[in-house]
Amino acid sequence: MSGTDSAATSSGRTQAAAPDLERVILAHREWLEDTASGKRAELKSVTLTGSRIAEADLSRAILRFVTWLEGDLSGVQFVGAELEQVDFRRARLQNAAFVEAALSRVRFDDAGLRGANFTEAALKQCSFRSADLAEGRATEADFEECDLSSAAAAGASFHQARFFDCLFSGAALEEARFYHAKLNYCRFVGLSAPGADFNSAKIQACDFSRATLNAAKFQNAELVHTVFHRADLRGCDFRKANMKGADMGRADLRQARFHEVRMNGADLRGANLEGAVGLTAQSLTRARTDGSTILPDGSRGPYLRYSGAERPRRS
Repeated sequence: MSGTDSAATSSGRTQAAAPDLERVILAHREWLEDTASGKRAELKSVTLTGSRIAEADLSRAILRFVTWLEGDLSGVQFVGAELEQVDFRRARLQNAAFVEAALSRVRFDDAGLRGANFTEAALKQCSFRSADLAEGRATEADFEECDLSSAAAAGASFHQARFFDCLFSGAALEEARFYHAKLNYCRFVGLSAPGADFNSAKIQACDFSRATLNAAKFQNAELVHTVFHRADLRGCDFRKANMKGADMGRADLRQARFHEVRMNGADLRGANLEGAVGLTAQSLTRARTDGSTILPDGSRGPYLRYSGAERPRRS
C-alpha cells in the first residue's frame, strides 16, 4: 500500500485514508435495502474529524478505531451498529439513534447528545463526561463500567436500564427517570437530581454521598447497603422502600415520606428527620440513631420507644 493510502499512528496502528463518506453512505443504503447489490459500511482506523453526515443512515454499520472529533452527526441512525473505540468527543449527535447498537470504549465526552436514543443498546467502558444527554432515552440499555461524570441528562429516560460499576459523580439528572432500573456498585457522589424518579428501582451498594435529590421518588425501591451520607433528601418519597443497611448519616430527610419502609440496620446517625412522615416506632428502633439525629417531632435522638418522637409535631 502506498504512502498516500495509509499512515502509521504513534501507537503503531495503520491509519487508513479518509473514505468518500457520500459513496460509503449511498452504498450502505443500497445494502440495507438489498444486501446483494450494495456494500455494508465498514469504517476502520480512519480519521473523520469535522466531517458532516447529518441524518445519514448507518444502521448495522461497523466502526472500529475511528476518530470523529467535532463532527456533525445529528440525527444519524446507528441502529444495530457495532462501534469499538470510536472517538466522538465534542461531536454533534442530537437525536442520533443507537438503538440495539453494541458500543465498546466509545468516547462521547463533551458531545451534544440531546434527544439521542440508546434504547436496548449495550455499552461497555464508554465515556460521556460532560456530555449533553438531556431528554435522551436509554430504555432497557446495558451500561457496564461507563463514565457519565458531569453529564447533563435532565429529563432523560433510563426505564428498566441496567448499570454496573458506572460513574455519575457531579452529573445533573434533574427529573431523570430510572423507573425499574437496576443499579449496582455505581457512584453518584455530588449528583444533582432533584425530582428524579427511582420508583421500583433496584439499587445495591451504590454511593449517593453529598447528592442533591430533593423531591426524588424511591417508592418500592430496593436500596440495600446504599450510601446517602450527607445527601439532600428533603421531601423524598421512600414509601414501601427496602432500606436495609442503607447509610443516611447526616442526610437531610426533612418532610420525607417513609410509609411501610423497611429500615433494618439503616444508619440515621446525624440525619435530620424533622417533619418526616410514615415512620413507626418499629422502623426507628430497627435503625441506628444517636444524639445528633433530629427525629420527626424535632427532638434530638437517640430514638426511644414509646416516646412518640416518630410523629411530626402538628403546626
